[in-house]
Amino acid sequence: MHKRKKIAFIINNLGMGGAENMLVEQVRCIDRARFEPIIITILRNPKVNVISRIPEDIKFIQFSF
Repeated sequence: MHKRKKIAFIINNLGMGGAENMLVEQVRCIDRARFEPIIITILRNPKVNVISRIPEDIKFIQFSF
């Protein structure tokens, strides 16, 4: 059995926008048997965001620089 490779997707925040939606869609399509995707935001997320669209098995880390 092979160990899954971790992939970090880092973005400013997950507000409603094209890049944010595209990131969530890319993460949803990754082969979880081969990869372990992690989403990281470096700024506070606005009240209106796409966080609820992240699958539950994806690790999500939020920083507030």
